[in-house]
Amino acid sequence: YKLGHSYRVGRGAPIDLTAALQWYKKAAENGDREALHNLGWMYATGQGVKASAEEAYCWFLEAAKRGETGAQFEIARRLRDGDGVTKDLTGSFGWLLVLRAQEKNFAPDEWERVRVTIKSVESQLDRAATVKAEKEAHDWLTTIAKHDMESFGRQ
Repeated sequence: YKLGHSYRVGRGAPIDLTAALQWYKKAAENGDREALHNLGWMYATGQGVKASAEEAYCWFLEAAKRGETGAQFEIARRLRDGDGVTKDLTGSFGWLLVLRAQEKNFAPDEWERVRVTIKSVESQLDRAATVKAEKEAHDWLTTIAKHDMESFGRQ
């Protein structure tokens, strides 16, 4: 991950987005959530690759499933807006509930942005959709915990 980041931002090495992409992918193969998240941004913004909202979504989703909160918010936003994926307000709300469970990990100003998004999406859902989102959030939190335990086991 750190080699990929160095090549991406030019820290200790010249900027080389192709090398950054390769090193991030190597780290991603080992479940590195920051590498997965950064791959999402590289595909979202066309850094070293052709921009692809669909490909970005896939990388963000893998990072989100491993507990990367920035990726979780990005997945919720993309599901809300239909950016690279079919619009799904229930799915979006499910990921926002995952973020709500992690509120203590956010600085107050960062949390405000999440809170506003939660209220906005929630106001568009009926009770059945909310219940479905709650189940999805529970399932995602279980997946995240599983990945965390696997990660601890590799340390």
